[in-house]
Amino acid sequence: MILWAYEVLRYEYCAVALSSKVGWLNYMINNTYIGLLMFRSRKQTTRNSNEGKATFQQLATTAARKSAKRVKKPQRYRPGTVALREIRRYQKSAQLWIRLSTIL
Repeated sequence: MILWAYEVLRYEYCAVALSSKVGWLNYMINNTYIGLLMFRSRKQTTRNSNEGKATFQQLATTAARKSAKRVKKPQRYRPGTVALREIRRYQKSAQLWIRLSTIL
């Protein structure tokens, strides 16, 4: 393939004076359409896909759902969190929650 292209281009671009075949082939590969054809990519190009993309109607319904006002739920703590907070608060205070007996 390269030799055929070399022969074709030797007659077409005879005005270009290059001293060696290597230089001529480099010129051919870098500056001609045949060089591009010889070394074109064999891989497939990526294509745009519509899979997984929402339609306009789906986007409109989700936007309407998000903009609708909802009743806000009160915040709930996990079990035991409030109890531990109360224990820490009572431990910091100096009050006695059980009265001292009169005997002591």
